[in-house]
Amino acid sequence: TQTTSRGGALFNANGRVCRSDDDGLTWTECVADTSTTGIYHVREIAEVPVSSALPAGRLLLGGANGIVYSDDDGTTWERTSLYWPFRWWAYDFAFVDDSGHRYGGIAYASVKGYHFEDDAYTTVWASEDGGVTWEERARFPFGSFGLDRIDRDAHIIALGDGSLVLGLSREDGGRNRDHGVVIHSSDGGRTWSPLGPPSPWPSSGPPAGACSGGCPDGAWPGWNPMTFQLDAHGRLWVATDTGLWRTMGAAWAVSGEPVDLEAGRLALEVFPNPTSGAVTVEVGLEVAARVRVAVYDVQGREVAVMHNGPLASGQRLEVETAAWPAGAYVVRVEDEAGRTASAGLTVAR
Repeated sequence: TQTTSRGGALFNANGRVCRSDDDGLTWTECVADTSTTGIYHVREIAEVPVSSALPAGRLLLGGANGIVYSDDDGTTWERTSLYWPFRWWAYDFAFVDDSGHRYGGIAYASVKGYHFEDDAYTTVWASEDGGVTWEERARFPFGSFGLDRIDRDAHIIALGDGSLVLGLSREDGGRNRDHGVVIHSSDGGRTWSPLGPPSPWPSSGPPAGACSGGCPDGAWPGWNPMTFQLDAHGRLWVATDTGLWRTMGAAWAVSGEPVDLEAGRLALEVFPNPTSGAVTVEVGLEVAARVRVAVYDVQGREVAVMHNGPLASGQRLEVETAAWPAGAYVVRVEDEAGRTASAGLTVAR
């Protein structure tokens, strides 16, 4: 189900796409026979909101063969540039609102490519014109983020600051065996980094008993991220094959804003961000404590350890990034009680 700019909802049930404008009391079919659209095995329906370029809004339909759009509430459908039978399968949409944009913002889609170019099955695309023409922003070949295969459907969601979150998974044949990672992009889907601490078991899953009563150091256990949802406090909830997880604070704090976990017990701020040189990291603690502050690249590899030992609350640390490749990084702090906080860092050249 997708909420709409009209205050209603769109619902897809086995390819029958319906709209409700009265809180679900009544429903009107937008698409009853998807064979007329050229899209089969419909996976997602989304609305591009009303804007100066689209006074009536626009519907996007994704599934096998790619993406089509409708400007007349589903009566007729047109092919987008991302339509190619037996080539693309559009799985999920996200929309980043921008009141200054002619089309109201940018549409994003997670798309599977059956040609396996560069050993990549999962890709992310963006559209600047309301979903008619699409540009590939990223692809994830086998081996990315420690996953030897990336072959399950990828859910994508937009956060409150316009950044994106994507779930990557490998299918390994059953419950407790499908492993994945949640990743974040603050530059329109061009570069990605793990959201929060990387899993210590990216390909094999946690050993028996490792997560009884909670995973060590708050680590993501590596289970398949299936569905995302944001709550009223900006926290990101992730449904997996075997459990439900959520961020401790507002999810978009990873883009560099201060992170507040467990009522201020651990906070992290990174500035300037983006940077082309030195970057400052400020750690907020209730009292002085032993902490470890490290930086990871988009592949989850440790790039630098900024501090490992006693630290006063509000103490500032500095690291020089001039020798680092341009791209997205994650700064992570962990205290002696096992609490963690993460913030995104973009290095520009």
